[in-house]
Amino acid sequence: MKKLVIIITLILMMFGCSNSKNNGNIKKSNLKIYATDIFLNKTFYDNSLNLFEELFDCNLEITTFPTTAEMLNNIENSADSIDVFIGIDNTIFAEIDSFFIEITPNNKKYLNDKLIFAKKIVPVYFSPMAFIYEKESFEEEPASFGIIQDGKFKKQIVLTHPETCSIGRATLIWSVATFGKNGYRHFWRSIKENVTRTVANYDAAFNMLLASEATVMCGYQSVLFTENECFDKDRFGALVPAEGEFNLIFGSGISRNSKNMEIAKRFIDFLISNEFQQMIDGETAMFPVNVNVKLPAEFIEITKPKKDFTRTLKQTQLKNDFSVWLNNWKRIITNNE
Repeated sequence: MKKLVIIITLILMMFGCSNSKNNGNIKKSNLKIYATDIFLNKTFYDNSLNLFEELFDCNLEITTFPTTAEMLNNIENSADSIDVFIGIDNTIFAEIDSFFIEITPNNKKYLNDKLIFAKKIVPVYFSPMAFIYEKESFEEEPASFGIIQDGKFKKQIVLTHPETCSIGRATLIWSVATFGKNGYRHFWRSIKENVTRTVANYDAAFNMLLASEATVMCGYQSVLFTENECFDKDRFGALVPAEGEFNLIFGSGISRNSKNMEIAKRFIDFLISNEFQQMIDGETAMFPVNVNVKLPAEFIEITKPKKDFTRTLKQTQLKNDFSVWLNNWKRIITNNE
């Protein structure tokens, strides 16, 4: 722990911040942050973020939310008072882009260019989407979208809802990118009878797998290659279908009305620093975005699909068309079209 403190302290000092301490008469700056739980837990905070407060002589006022959707439900009422948002992903950003400023981090060169999806959001962590499945229930791995359409998996799939969960939203967008604006509806109709339940969030879906109430769901492939005590790698697998991958990318942005712009920008630099990014997989079971931080060897060695649908649909298309895709999805899955 002491070594970690020293390393992070050094990297922050390298950012060139003049750390002027209060003399008792100057009020400390308060950097107000909204974050999703997957990013910010107590251990992560204790190991890193409190150092930022010490070095920049500021207070981090952090409010966490179970999901990105719940965080965004509060954004319109809080945009004037919040400085930084963490957990904005590439499936939802287009709907709220007006709340943020354009930002170029000082250490942008550390970022994987393929993971940058907007000028106003800096990526922090990511994972390819995958089928999470119970191994003993599959004679062959669910290596394609076609396999989960098979009638033998009737009432075996648990879905997360696109309105309440980033995974659900990404799954819907992934299907549109893969099958096209007409074909995606056929796909959802083809698996409708195989869906046992639609739930609000990732944890609820995974708990159904743990309880053997379902055998397959969409989730993060990264859980197979990172430290995650809840994921039994002997019991469960995580596989990207052969049709093509889709990366769910979570990032951070600065509110257009932030009253602490300079400290907020320093905080963004901190989030993508080499030292902070090295802690990503152990604390979040996600992958780092910093190219200097090595991804797990097992992940690098696996065969990847030839196609990557992450950028197939532009942010403008998501903004203009997602509500149509969502309404069609609801008619098929929840309204018995």
